[in-house]
Amino acid sequence: MPRKTDGDKIDELEKIVATLTERIDYVRKELDGAATNISNSINAFADLKTDLAVLKKDVEVLQNWKNDQKKETDERARRIWAFGPNVLGAVVNVFLSALVSGLVALLCDSVGNCQF
Repeated sequence: MPRKTDGDKIDELEKIVATLTERIDYVRKELDGAATNISNSINAFADLKTDLAVLKKDVEVLQNWKNDQKKETDERARRIWAFGPNVLGAVVNVFLSALVSGLVALLCDSVGNCQF
């Protein structure tokens, strides 16, 4: 096999350099696209982080509202039950007053003479 001439070697090197240049351009283009995708992902992550913080705050506010509602319900029930002994005492007082006046009426005549 005859030896390659310098011109053939130069032509072959030019083809190799052209191929490598195209490949480097392709890789550069892909890296630019990847950088854009990474940048978009970072922005989306930052937005997600902000949304998560807002959601945490909303959940905290709702939890506080729920606790306040429970406290108000408990307080309302406590106040309602606080009237129970007073009402019961008034009913017993009326009953006992009626009982005593009935007994006094039975034991005393109309003139005021009592038999006890």
